[in-house]
Amino acid sequence: MDNICHTLAGLALGEAGLKRKTALGNATLMVAANVPDVDALSYLVASPLDALGFRRGVTHGLPAMLIWPFVVTALMLLVSRLERRWRPRSAIPDPRSLVLLSAAGVLTHPALDWLNTYGMRWLSPFSDRWYYGDAVFIVDPWMWAFLLAGVIWSARRWNSGAERAGGPARLALACSGAYALLMLASGAVSERAVRRELEREGLTASRVMAAPVPLNPLRRTFVAEARGGYLTGTVTWPALAVRFEGRVARRDASPLAQVAAASPEGRTFLSWSRFPVFRPSPDPMCELPPGSVCILDMRYWPQPWASVAVTVERPVSLQPTTSPE
Repeated sequence: MDNICHTLAGLALGEAGLKRKTALGNATLMVAANVPDVDALSYLVASPLDALGFRRGVTHGLPAMLIWPFVVTALMLLVSRLERRWRPRSAIPDPRSLVLLSAAGVLTHPALDWLNTYGMRWLSPFSDRWYYGDAVFIVDPWMWAFLLAGVIWSARRWNSGAERAGGPARLALACSGAYALLMLASGAVSERAVRRELEREGLTASRVMAAPVPLNPLRRTFVAEARGGYLTGTVTWPALAVRFEGRVARRDASPLAQVAAASPEGRTFLSWSRFPVFRPSPDPMCELPPGSVCILDMRYWPQPWASVAVTVERPVSLQPTTSPE
């Protein structure tokens, strides 16, 4: 998910009542809810491709979830010490409470990230396997709306001294969780609907992704792998109407594709890619110099950030292949 959603999730936990556990409660929850995304700094020191291969890995995996609460706690204790230099009467946070709040905030991050099609490497650094929820679009205004409404409502109630002031924030968290569960179920049902339609056409899909789209929770786009290529289309609720829109060949069996896949750039991209397509130049899908191969991911095509151009340096055979168009 985007960092606005992560921040609102941490803030909602605070306004639900956790902020009262210790000084700097809300700040701790918001920082903790975002801290795994420190891996985004890789874009400043590495190539976009290497950063792509690094993200949502070691800083997001379960082992990191055991370390981050103590890192965040140390950071907040430092902030508290600096704050008391110009505000000597500032309350001193309780380290044990900071660890617990940090753990609560940190755990929201991979759970939210898993919900979208980009996925999560839960077991990194011990395994690079990706896990996907395919439930919620990476920027979901409905999640924003639930959480923001709860945060504002509860904050006003806390300020006015009302009883059970954290109730609206707790309700917002419950609504967000229910929405995520409904979207998970919607994705699973949509995938089955796509498989049924393919079976009617005499095709069996080895993999199907029914992805959420911006703003509209009643519509999904899908990618289905079958017979050496990918079928794309949409699923519309509540009728579960499946519409096929196109077919793209993988072209992974060609000599050019195999050389590109074995290159350092290809290996890095393929470690992240979920539905890879190889497009040797010249190709209308990718603008490439001669002797290059574009590897793209059908999850996000035609967005250029989800592709890599690989220059094939050694001669290869260009014999025709049987990959379907």
